[in-house]
Amino acid sequence: MINSAIIPAVAEELLIKGLVFTILKKYYSTITAVIIASLMFAVLHLTPIRIIPLFLCSCFTFWIYLRSGNLILPIFQHFINNLFSEVLINEPFASLGTFYAALALFGVGAYIMYKLNKIELENGDKAQIAKSNK
Repeated sequence: MINSAIIPAVAEELLIKGLVFTILKKYYSTITAVIIASLMFAVLHLTPIRIIPLFLCSCFTFWIYLRSGNLILPIFQHFINNLFSEVLINEPFASLGTFYAALALFGVGAYIMYKLNKIELENGDKAQIAKSNK
């Protein structure tokens, strides 16, 4: 289960955001690069019925990536998503401990995103105040 949650999260995020997005960003706007890379991510999974949900998940992890400026949080979110999928699809109710651990990790991830957003908003407010005092 860990192999199917950790390895794909790290490999796919490094490939799509670390390599593909970086290259696309040289030739396209950020939004266009995100859309193209997210479509590539969705198609990479070779499951036509999941293309739209995977595209949306990729856009969400791009939002995290662009807000945080690093790949750790998107990898973490991707890992949590994969872990939830493994637990709920492959082992429903067989491993409630794993489910609760995944739920706790999701909560930690949500809290980290909240704090990052709050810090960014506070820094933005300070910059706006400094600008208006000039």
